[in-house]
Amino acid sequence: NLPMNHTMGTLRKFRSIARFLKGSAHFLVLALAAGMLNTMFNALTPQIIRHTVDALTGEGGYPGTRFLLLAAAAVVVSASLAGIFTYASSICISKGSEGFLKTMRDQLYRHIQRLPYTWHVQHKTGDIIQRCTNDVEIIRNFICTQLMEVIRIVFLIVLYLTIMFTMNLRLSLIVLLFIPLIMGYSAFFYSRISRRFLLADEAEGELTAKVQENLTGVRVVRAFGREMYEIERFDEKNNTFANLWIKVGRLMSVYWGAGDFMTGIQIMTI
Repeated sequence: NLPMNHTMGTLRKFRSIARFLKGSAHFLVLALAAGMLNTMFNALTPQIIRHTVDALTGEGGYPGTRFLLLAAAAVVVSASLAGIFTYASSICISKGSEGFLKTMRDQLYRHIQRLPYTWHVQHKTGDIIQRCTNDVEIIRNFICTQLMEVIRIVFLIVLYLTIMFTMNLRLSLIVLLFIPLIMGYSAFFYSRISRRFLLADEAEGELTAKVQENLTGVRVVRAFGREMYEIERFDEKNNTFANLWIKVGRLMSVYWGAGDFMTGIQIMTI
């Protein structure tokens, strides 16, 4: 039942976030479509070059200057269209993500205003600020950038595998052998990094809360000469926050370094 409960909980989270997309979803759909078209034209350019080289090195002899000019023009047109769709995708993502962010902030602020006074007493102001600023930005980045990029990459994989299998079946199968290894490594990495990100995020909330408390009570701090005490407390929380993000950075470095290594092994094998 645990995997099922986890899946249902994830779906509930997505549904709760999806309501913030009202008025912005069409921009994200357009951005996704433009991104897929950009991927298609980027895939088309090397195929044009491939057929041009085959024509030059084939048994038919020199294909003629006109053929080369047409091939060059096709590369320019393909690259230009890819650039246009990249621009369109960026514009649509910008409009969609900012609309999503505004709606989410508005509803979150209204919700906080309606919460009882006891809730505000039990939660630190800095932590609430963290939820309304940094955490909201993280959700926007995931929904409007990372999730859309995942969909685009799935489309890219299907497109390129189709092209690869039409070119060489044996080499394409060799490529597929590495996919389970990469997916397994990524799943293992996610299990390690997700907890580190959560701890770093909580530490940032505590750091923000400390700054807010100090600035709010600055008169009391000055009246009792507690400046050094407050500086030391802030320094302690700041060190904790910095060390947690250094650990995250180390894990990320290992992940990307190992990923580049596996990519090199894959290319060498092919």
